[in-house]
Amino acid sequence: MKNLGRWIGVACMVAVPAAAIFYLYSKPEAGGGREVEEGPPYVPPPLYSGPPEEGLSFASQADPKKTDARSFAHLALYVPEGERASSFLPEGAFTATFKGKLKVPTRDRYTFTFVGTGKFELVVHEKTDKTVVTADGSAEHASGKRTRLKRGEHRFTARYTSPAKGPAILRVYWECSEFAREPIPQSALGHGASESLAQFSRWRSGRRELYWQRCGQCHAEETRGPVAPSLGGVGARLREDWMAQWIEDPDTTRMPKVLHGSSASADAADIAAFLATQGKASTAPQFTDDDRERGGVIFADSGCIACHTLPEHHDEATVANRVKLDIVAAKFHPAALVDYLRQPDRHSPRGGMPNFGFDESTAQALAAFLLSRSGANAPPSVSGDAARGKRLIATKGCVSCHGIAVQNEMRAPGRAVTKNGSISCRVAEYGLSAEDETALQEYLARRPGGSPIAVETAEYGMQRGRCTNCHGWRGEEPLLVRVRGETAAFAEEDPEAGVQHLPPDLTYTGSKLRTEWLVGWLKGEAKDRPRPWMHMRMPVFSLDPEAFARGFAFAAGYGPSSAKPHWRDGTALVAATMGTDFDAEPASLADLVKIGEKLIPRDGGLGCIQCHGVGDRPAQEVFEAPGINLQQTPSRIRKEFFHRWCLDPLRIDPSTKMTRFTDAEGLTGLTDVLEGRGQAQFEAIWRYLESLPR
Repeated sequence: MKNLGRWIGVACMVAVPAAAIFYLYSKPEAGGGREVEEGPPYVPPPLYSGPPEEGLSFASQADPKKTDARSFAHLALYVPEGERASSFLPEGAFTATFKGKLKVPTRDRYTFTFVGTGKFELVVHEKTDKTVVTADGSAEHASGKRTRLKRGEHRFTARYTSPAKGPAILRVYWECSEFAREPIPQSALGHGASESLAQFSRWRSGRRELYWQRCGQCHAEETRGPVAPSLGGVGARLREDWMAQWIEDPDTTRMPKVLHGSSASADAADIAAFLATQGKASTAPQFTDDDRERGGVIFADSGCIACHTLPEHHDEATVANRVKLDIVAAKFHPAALVDYLRQPDRHSPRGGMPNFGFDESTAQALAAFLLSRSGANAPPSVSGDAARGKRLIATKGCVSCHGIAVQNEMRAPGRAVTKNGSISCRVAEYGLSAEDETALQEYLARRPGGSPIAVETAEYGMQRGRCTNCHGWRGEEPLLVRVRGETAAFAEEDPEAGVQHLPPDLTYTGSKLRTEWLVGWLKGEAKDRPRPWMHMRMPVFSLDPEAFARGFAFAAGYGPSSAKPHWRDGTALVAATMGTDFDAEPASLADLVKIGEKLIPRDGGLGCIQCHGVGDRPAQEVFEAPGINLQQTPSRIRKEFFHRWCLDPLRIDPSTKMTRFTDAEGLTGLTDVLEGRGQAQFEAIWRYLESLPR
């Protein structure tokens, strides 16, 4: 009994702080917390354990219980040795099963060809199953027998087994009397929903929310998320009244709501008052009428309307996934807006606004235009206590995500879920849909690990970058086509404006563009613009260019392009990919280069120079819009795609102005050059272009 008092004292020392911590995170803060009901224990849905369903299913060869599933757009894949084939799969050999529908365009006899490594089987399910091509892994390509297929949709199953060593490569080609051998296009492939796809899709969504909601900034999660915009010097950039309004009631898809209850307005005013002391606004530029007029032209020519609405736009039905600009005047100090337009990633490296490389004059004109448009009403004037605002920033978790010279005093639970599986955050209110919250909860309950592979990084990067607002993608026209009329009032007249002036379609990016060129282009480091005549310019986005470029290529079954030509990356031709062997006649490379040079002009050639410049030689007879300078071709384009495009450009892009030079037999009208064989003539042109200085 003599030690009883000592033990009671120790127990109190432990229990009182623990109770205080429990209270902080299980009860709302006085005057400012939010009530979150603790529901029944969360039980995640049972794991799918059945056979492969519709979609693309993976299983580890070492442990078949390790599985994953995702959608597919190509009957193709590329997995470098030592990398994971899919997010939730371990590294090493794997099996992949594609199940879906093959859309056959016309009744004909089709030949299917496998190109790659490992074993493969493609079965088309009709009244009886038809195995149209098999490969036993002993060769890098295999063609099946000609198989008659009816027009319409056919269910299919494709099974792939990766090799034990080396990269896993799979590309499937088809051909018939109507078209030459080509990779099966995404427009001919499709699949439905399935239980396994739904499960792994939720896991991916949950992991994505864990990252972008920055849960790991406060909780001990393996994923920390991107750094939020810096608050250092924010008083020189943003207006105090707008900051107070935003802090009290933010767009919760971008920033959580952390102030609640009756004191929220006063708390927001106090925080804004402190932030307003962090820097002093520069003197506003003297905008002129010429600035405002020129800024409207810049706004239209730069394609800003694809991702933004005009400040005076009030029709919510036509906003789509664009960011509204109605608060620009209320949000920015004028000089800060000019600086932001010049370098939007300066204070927000992972923000959504890309860098267009505007110079001072251009940015000032664009700012003048935006500030001159009638936007939302100015927020009410506020007056807060800056000292109290600093304390709130320290305790509300602001410092966990934003950079600012304030000591972080917030203490969050170690995990983002409670013991019963509920989301544990009781300070911040996120704009999660019911589906996203369920996905996050399931991911945190299962904790399957893994991280996005390059293919998934590219797919999600396209969503976050709003790439399809400007670019066509898989048969869908870009949003820009539907909304560009909103800027017609101040756009410069262009009598040749039309579809050809849109940014290029991205459907074939993976099989078309060389990896190193695309990386440089995404970084803004490309030496020459492919389309310098276009007013719109490709900006630089805050994404991982290497993963983005690799992801596009891997999804289409191509490896990263290399200096040494190889069929694996589509930089060299083989019979399996193009259907015929190229017989280099005459054998001398020099002779082939000379033939290629003679094929460029109109007289005695194919007339490439009519629409395309070649080095310093300009295009001679441009129709509506010029073509890309052909000197750039070998450094931009994979050779396999170049040949396929030259053989039948309309097969790839029905809207192209490019002429088809070959007939159904692959012959051109120049029968006295390399026996009229189109592929041989295109090879000669390629060799000539390769001989030009880069």
